[in-house]
Amino acid sequence: MLASSYRRLGIVLAAVLLLAAGPFAAVASAQTDDTSLRLAPTPVLDVNLTTQGFVLPGPNPRSAGLSTFHVTTQDRTGHYWATFNLKNGVTFEQVSQWFHDGELPDLSIAVPALHNLYTNVDFTGGVAVYPTSPIDLTIPLKRNIVTYITDTVLPDFGGGGSAAAANADAPNSAAAKLPLAVRAVGQAADRALKQAPKAVAATDEPPSPFGFLFTTDTTNITRPPAFSAVLEAVDVNGRAKLYPAGQFKGNGAFLFRNDATLPQEAQFEKIDPGTTDADVQRFYDSLLNHTGGVPYPFRGEPGGVLLLSKGNMVIMGANFPAGQYCILSFPTDWDTGIKQAFEGVHKVVTLH
Repeated sequence: MLASSYRRLGIVLAAVLLLAAGPFAAVASAQTDDTSLRLAPTPVLDVNLTTQGFVLPGPNPRSAGLSTFHVTTQDRTGHYWATFNLKNGVTFEQVSQWFHDGELPDLSIAVPALHNLYTNVDFTGGVAVYPTSPIDLTIPLKRNIVTYITDTVLPDFGGGGSAAAANADAPNSAAAKLPLAVRAVGQAADRALKQAPKAVAATDEPPSPFGFLFTTDTTNITRPPAFSAVLEAVDVNGRAKLYPAGQFKGNGAFLFRNDATLPQEAQFEKIDPGTTDADVQRFYDSLLNHTGGVPYPFRGEPGGVLLLSKGNMVIMGANFPAGQYCILSFPTDWDTGIKQAFEGVHKVVTLH
């Protein structure tokens, strides 16, 4: 009864969000308002990820508002491409150190680092992307702010990349979602931004694993991409839960909003028909308890949304094969040092 009540609450909240979601409100009104239908579509920026990094298309700076990034890669192991803003005057170098320390097995170091990271960084979304399926990510860019963008080439797990494979062998440490383990990367980014921001933003620069997107004090109001489903993360009894609403389509889009305290993700892993959330949790429990004996439930790829802070939302569009998937959220719990997917932040859905 309690679970069904929470599910109904999630669906109600999702419906409300469509009507009061700031830049995304036009999606709901477009169904009945001819004026909204006459809005120009959200601009699409093509971003191709290589082993050298990426080049961000112009204009830069650009107006705030919705921007869709069409992210592709030819690297078979895949990429993690992430966007975020810095708060409270922190530097990229500090963020680099916190990401590094948050991965350490010593919780006396990792837990404070995660608290610093989640408090001082506003994660605005990103994608785990593989050659099999480009991803469109629509982000509401905020006014007068610098968006940091980083790219990580995934290790070769055999047979291609996989979010589950990237995280399964390290349940007690933070996943390396950004190329921030080396402090020099943060120093170089801070130095480049301070000394030559316009040069850093130029589209004729060579590919780089990090970049900057600047916004002006104006907002461009555009028509968001259509979507058929909503995924909402909320806190229930001190832990995040994922609540899906609507019809998830393999060839389509969904809105992902995080209302949970900790950053969340929505990474899709193919699973065999009939696999349940209980099966997935038994696998993670076997890793945490070092008991083994539970079959690996994931079949790899195709990708999804990376870290999203509380109060933020994105629209993700992709073309995944129809079937059953598990949506997982891997950001590390800042109290336990355990990845949230291991603690139950996952949800099995069917893509039609």
